[in-house]
Amino acid sequence: MHAETHAGGWALLPATSIARSISHLSATELRRFPGPAFSRPISIVARAGELGPLPAKVADVSRAIFRDVYMPMFGELMPWVTREVRLHLTMAS
Repeated sequence: MHAETHAGGWALLPATSIARSISHLSATELRRFPGPAFSRPISIVARAGELGPLPAKVADVSRAIFRDVYMPMFGELMPWVTREVRLHLTMAS
């Protein structure tokens, strides 16, 4: 993600950082990074059988927040991001 202000400054930021800075974006132009795409996974890791259903519930709530809060925001600010984000719906065994 490439962000450039009208004052001439710039920054490379992940989409989630831009979402947290939404109140400061009025003078900022958001652009897709012009180089090769890159990504990073976000994972929840727990040992099998520990913490009962809590890790799965945390994953479900996190996924729902990302889908229902962040994705609509990304769609408005950076429409290309919504085409590139993948939410994995299954847990590894």
